[in-house]
Amino acid sequence: MTLRRINSCHKVTERQPQQRFLDGKSALANVGFSGINFNGHADMIVDNHCPNGYMYFINTDYWQFVINSNRNFYWTAEKTPTDQDAWVRQLILMANLICTQPRVQGVLTGLT
Repeated sequence: MTLRRINSCHKVTERQPQQRFLDGKSALANVGFSGINFNGHADMIVDNHCPNGYMYFINTDYWQFVINSNRNFYWTAEKTPTDQDAWVRQLILMANLICTQPRVQGVLTGLT
């Protein structure tokens, strides 16, 4: 969904310009994301890599990043390449991004 189309929505245009954008209270604004706050409850973030005609709804309360305790940024032993006078190590992480409530996530398609 284009930013122009979002800005033309009735609920967004009736708010004052300084009320539309993320403030310092939003966790997303604190890490550098810019977007629009919708009705004080949802943050709308524009993504240039999102396909045209799509809008995704992600409820971050139901997402978890789970790390395997045996591979939590585990360094391997030093290895020496055969063609270099050096050594290398690997940093290994095993993790999963888990959605515990897929029914509260959403996608809209066919938006123009």
